[in-house]
Amino acid sequence: MLERNPFATYLLAPRDAIIMGHLSAILRTQHPDEKKIQDQCDWIDGWIATTPELEVFQRMVTELDAKFGEPMPELTFLPEGSVEAARAAAKNSQWNTKND
Repeated sequence: MLERNPFATYLLAPRDAIIMGHLSAILRTQHPDEKKIQDQCDWIDGWIATTPELEVFQRMVTELDAKFGEPMPELTFLPEGSVEAARAAAKNSQWNTKND
């Protein structure tokens, strides 16, 4: 039932958002003077910018922080502070059993 899975329809799984963010950044730099491509990248970046608000992104950040033993960096294609905001939201979340 893929049609009932929002991550298979209109939401982005964190992994997919990261891939699309990098692709958008590459397209931007390869075609700086093509308005149509820049407009498309603006739209994609806006869509990607909604991802850090999702619980699944917040979980990804905290799990990667733990797995790698260092904080996940801010990603250049996300609004500034998005990763840190996701980390803070995860810390204050009801699902996070590691709350201090």
